[in-house]
Amino acid sequence: MPQLLNSAMLERIADDIGAEIAMKLLTTIRDDIDVTLQVIGGLMIAKDLDGVCGHAHRIKASSQTVGMEELALCAGELEVACRDNRGATARNVALRLPEVVRATLAEVDAVLASKAGPPAKG
Repeated sequence: MPQLLNSAMLERIADDIGAEIAMKLLTTIRDDIDVTLQVIGGLMIAKDLDGVCGHAHRIKASSQTVGMEELALCAGELEVACRDNRGATARNVALRLPEVVRATLAEVDAVLASKAGPPAKG
């Protein structure tokens, strides 16, 4: 069963590249995904499955990199549906994608908050 955020994988990444860079990578993915979802929505309306395929691939790749397993699977499913020109399947997956993103980002935000430490006293 895929996890929203594979913490063991994230720990390995932090060990490999440093915790600060790993957290920056998570933050960048989190900050960019809302725009990508909007673009995918517009492309789905335009029935541009090739365009959706490219964006789905980028979500899949970036989410796999940091252990966002369920998001990677969902984006991969969208990518395959678009590549295979299965518009109805792509539409159904694209409609599910924002929910998976929201759940995943809640986990990401929890990790980022736990790594931030207590607020500075001023």
